[in-house]
Amino acid sequence: MIEKLEKERWQSLIPELMKHTPENYFNLLGLLTKKPVYKDIYVQRNDDDNIVSYLFHRLSGTVKFFSEGDHDIDEMAEFIQKLQFNKLIGPLSCTKMLQKRDIFRESSPVTYLCELVNPIKESITDISGLRRLEIDDLGQVLEIYLEVFKSFASEEVMEDKLKSGRGRAFGLWEGERLVSVVQTDFEQEDSALIVGVATRLNQQKLGHGTKILSYAIEHLQAEGKILYLEYESPEAGNLYRRLGFTEFETIIEYIKY
Repeated sequence: MIEKLEKERWQSLIPELMKHTPENYFNLLGLLTKKPVYKDIYVQRNDDDNIVSYLFHRLSGTVKFFSEGDHDIDEMAEFIQKLQFNKLIGPLSCTKMLQKRDIFRESSPVTYLCELVNPIKESITDISGLRRLEIDDLGQVLEIYLEVFKSFASEEVMEDKLKSGRGRAFGLWEGERLVSVVQTDFEQEDSALIVGVATRLNQQKLGHGTKILSYAIEHLQAEGKILYLEYESPEAGNLYRRLGFTEFETIIEYIKY
C-alpha cells in the first residue's frame, strides 16, 4: 500500500533512513533543512505494515526513490507512472526493476557510493597546516565551494551541523588561507559519511586533497568508524580508490517520458 505521509510525520522517517545514510544523504538533508524542499513524501508499506519504499517528491519536480526491502514493484510502477515529475533519482539496486517498465525514456549514472574497504595503514607524518575547523572558518569553506561545486549545503546547514555535532570539518591551511577542506555528516557511533571534499582551483593537483582526506580518515578510523562517501567525477574516483575506497552502489537518474 502506498500512502502520502502527513507533514508532521516526515521527521519520523529520519531514524530509519539513517540506517542507509549514504543512499539517503540528500533525502535526510531535505528533511532537516528549514527551507521547503518537498512537495509530498510517499511511503509504501508491506503486509506487516512496515515501510519498504520511500518517494520524496521535491518542489523542483525531481523524485528521489529509495527502497530498503522487497517492495511491490507493480504497485510502485503504476503509482510512479501517474505521478507528475520530471526525473527520478535513486540507487540502481532499488530502481533496476523499474527500468523494465515503460516509464522512462532514458537513464544515466550520476554519482557513485563508496566504502573504505582497504584502510590507510600509514600515519601522516607532516601535519603542518592541518586542523579541525570551527564555525568561524565557514566563510573560507564557502569560498572554496563556490569555486568548485555547482551546488552545496548552505552556511546555515553547515553551521547547524557543527553546532549539533552531527558532523565535523577538517582543513588544510597555508598561513591564513584555507586551501582544502573535507567534512563529515550524519555521523553515528560506528559510521560517518564524508562530504564536501574540495580544494581551491589554483591549488589543485598538488596533493592537498590526498593530504586533508588522509588526515580526516586517520581521525575517523581511530574512532572505529566505517567510512562512506559519494563522488561524481572520474578524477575524484581515482583519488578515493587510491585511499582504499571501493564502489558499492551507483545512483541513477531517470528521465520520464
